[in-house]
Amino acid sequence: MTVEITESGVTFGPFPDEDVYAVESCPSATALGANIKRVEFIVRLDAGQRDKFSLVEAKSSIPRATESFWTEILEKFQHSLLIWSWGASGRHSNVHAALPAVFKEEGWWNKDIEFILVIPGAPDHMLPTFSDQFRGLALGFYRASGIDFSRIVVLNHDHAHRHGLCAAPPLKQAH
Repeated sequence: MTVEITESGVTFGPFPDEDVYAVESCPSATALGANIKRVEFIVRLDAGQRDKFSLVEAKSSIPRATESFWTEILEKFQHSLLIWSWGASGRHSNVHAALPAVFKEEGWWNKDIEFILVIPGAPDHMLPTFSDQFRGLALGFYRASGIDFSRIVVLNHDHAHRHGLCAAPPLKQAH
């Protein structure tokens, strides 16, 4: 079976259902409380090769108040990583039970982990600036967690497709 997740105008997937943890909509994660922020989903990519886990959040745009925006985005990634890690360890037994087996396997923490924010309509030339803003705020966290700086990125729909997260965007109509 496969799963697709639609958010902010993007249909992510299809992914094998055993490779996806839909943390935002998972009842056991939701039950942790309203003040717990969550990304849309976590997906294992490159299955069987080198395996990497991508935490994915989607937003339709970046609001003008960018500092609060980036702070909220970072909290979603931090909280989701904590939900996953404590769930995998068994500390949150309901989350543990909801996690696909690959998310609980010994050594998952040694795999590549990336934080990906998808803003579908973001222009290509702005992606490095957006990624730098996100990384700048996440500096302490990525150093403490050992997540590689280059694994914290902002992608648009085209780049998300090239990354293996979604189907190709619809062709633009010529007027």
